[in-house]
Amino acid sequence: MGGMATPGIDLLARAPGLAVILCLASPAAADTEPPAAADDTIVVIGERPAADLRADSEIDENGIAAYGVDTVGDLLGVIAGETDPSGEGPVILINGQPAGGIDEVADLPTEAVARIQLLSRSAAATLGQRPTRRVVNIVIRPDHRQLTLGATGRLATAGQGRQGEGSANYLKLVKGNRRSLVLRLSETDRLDEADRDIVSAPDEVAANRFKSLLPGSVVASANGNITHKLGPSLVSLTLRGERQENRSRIGALAVDPARPLGQQGESTSINGAAVANGPLKSWRYSLNANLGWRLARTDSDREDPLLLDPVVNDRSRTRSLNANVLGTLVGAPFTLPAGRANAALRMEWRGTRAVSTSDNIGAPTSLIRRIRRDDLAAQLTLQLPMVSNKAIGDLGLELTGALRHVTASGALHDLGGAFNWRPSDRVGLRAAINREQVAPPPNALTDPLVTIDNVRVYDFIRQETVLVTYLTGGNRDLGVERRRTIAFGATWRPVDDADLNLSLDYVNSVGRGAFAALPPVNADVQAAFPDRYLRDLTGQLIAVDARPVPFVLVRRQEIRTGATFSHSFGRTAAALSDSIEKDERPALGTGWRVNAFVNHQWTLQSERQARSGLPMIDLLDGGALGYGGGQPRHRVQFGAGVVHRGVGLNFDGNWTGPSRIASGTVAAPDELRFKSQLLLDARLFANLGALLPERSWAKGFRVTLAADNLFDSQRRVFNSVGATPLGYQRYLFDPLGRTVSLSLRKVF
Repeated sequence: MGGMATPGIDLLARAPGLAVILCLASPAAADTEPPAAADDTIVVIGERPAADLRADSEIDENGIAAYGVDTVGDLLGVIAGETDPSGEGPVILINGQPAGGIDEVADLPTEAVARIQLLSRSAAATLGQRPTRRVVNIVIRPDHRQLTLGATGRLATAGQGRQGEGSANYLKLVKGNRRSLVLRLSETDRLDEADRDIVSAPDEVAANRFKSLLPGSVVASANGNITHKLGPSLVSLTLRGERQENRSRIGALAVDPARPLGQQGESTSINGAAVANGPLKSWRYSLNANLGWRLARTDSDREDPLLLDPVVNDRSRTRSLNANVLGTLVGAPFTLPAGRANAALRMEWRGTRAVSTSDNIGAPTSLIRRIRRDDLAAQLTLQLPMVSNKAIGDLGLELTGALRHVTASGALHDLGGAFNWRPSDRVGLRAAINREQVAPPPNALTDPLVTIDNVRVYDFIRQETVLVTYLTGGNRDLGVERRRTIAFGATWRPVDDADLNLSLDYVNSVGRGAFAALPPVNADVQAAFPDRYLRDLTGQLIAVDARPVPFVLVRRQEIRTGATFSHSFGRTAAALSDSIEKDERPALGTGWRVNAFVNHQWTLQSERQARSGLPMIDLLDGGALGYGGGQPRHRVQFGAGVVHRGVGLNFDGNWTGPSRIASGTVAAPDELRFKSQLLLDARLFANLGALLPERSWAKGFRVTLAADNLFDSQRRVFNSVGATPLGYQRYLFDPLGRTVSLSLRKVF
């Protein structure tokens, strides 16, 4: 693998099996061409960084091309199981510098990316981020120009479910300066229950004659970026706007079953980000400012039989403004016998201003909810080298402390510590403990109240499917969660001649005063939250207040294991070198490229207690987590792909183990069983330029045929007598089933 000078980062590694060192060198030094290196050495150009950021694994240009995806956002979605199995979302760097958010990188075409690196588990703390997150570095080529046009059509094989999307993507990279503009438009047809022959109970037929499984929608967006070098610093500006409209049906009038009830939603959002990175004497600074504005409304038809016109309209409006300013300073303040210590100081302010208005039937006035929330935080992370020698390797201590003040929540603090031990370049070990105080997100407190009629839910107590009035929105009574997390992790790269990486993580977390979505109603849940479920005189469930609820105690333990593998066979290195010189994507030569990964999540414990004095509910053994099933003990994510001469085939899958939810009453207990499910997606792509090199029109042309849920898998649900309740018909939880899509993409 060759080295390439890039802004803020220089990497050159030709030694298989050795970890790549990411150097946060100054941009001036980064512009220097690195000297040739021997096959058994690592050369780092530029000043020595305050702390080394190592890459646990890396995807080069051949590997990126082998996935056959269009943008960095698509690629991160495909390899999410590899880069971030925890689901927290990775910290994104561009050429070793903090990005201004996902909007800055999501639309970058993959042709502009030289490599993607998953950094070591201590990298987040080094950069002043939460130590539990992973860091992904995206190395962009310094010079590249590209205009990309794309179109995709998608259809469900069960009928209907049509979607179309078109996009235009312009990118210009000149000596590390970047200009980009992306326009995207998509339209999705409404999918009704009548399109899937949903069976309704006799008393539901009239209400469900007009009812949507999925809304029809139109989404238009524009995303622009300007990145420019200003002396030794780099400044990036990103602006994104989106407009979305949704239309659906929510049932029919009881007094006039031929008249449908509808729901319409509209939202407009604008988000801007500004980022500046550069050296500050012997330190490096990063400034990040974001501003987001959103206006949304939802209109829902309701029935009032007492009025001359029984159809009335409930309206909710939300206007919000979110801003944050983040400053980070990273450097080496002092030296210990084992090496230089690293310090990261992070200062952040987040502000939220929101107003929501709800006009409901029977309410004499509008319900207005306002929020003004400020979150001011300071975090200091110290990484202290303790031992560094050939016999023991590198052993370091990591300490993190944070103070925050959140409106309505008061002063909060976080404390954390970790040991990082790298006995060799192939092995990394980490043990960490963190204590956090987590305030609810603003939307969980202030979302407007929206009431929807004719929502189908399953009542686990009476074991019947019913239509209810469903209330959603924020809950001002949510408090601060106190969370303790203990984690142990290990990575191992066992061989030299292939990119094979193995990982093992154990996580034990305990939360007090946690908050979550309202669980489905069974005997335990109704006992915990009796005011959230309303029944008529016969005991039938008629209304659900589904706003978030607090839990006095939540405990969870899990083990995550993973493996990633990638290797090129045949003449690919030469093709890669030629492509860099010619500013083209590699054609993968005459060889083959193979990618594969697998991640297994084993949940050892998952339980929670709603209120003091109530029993602890075991979510692994009948506790109600969500209507889609209980907590499975095992989940597996996997994927594999192969590409040869520009033609590739990729598979991605998810296997979810069985689970159950207790139903019935205390006197007459029962259960609903959820069988295991395997979901498999497949994507076949062909780069026509490689197949038809003599045809000029084929250059940069890719055709992709994809199938989501290839085997049309469904989650099978049975009660104690082997029957599937009406509320668990397959298309109620997976309205589309198998879908196929055809994509055309042309690079100019």
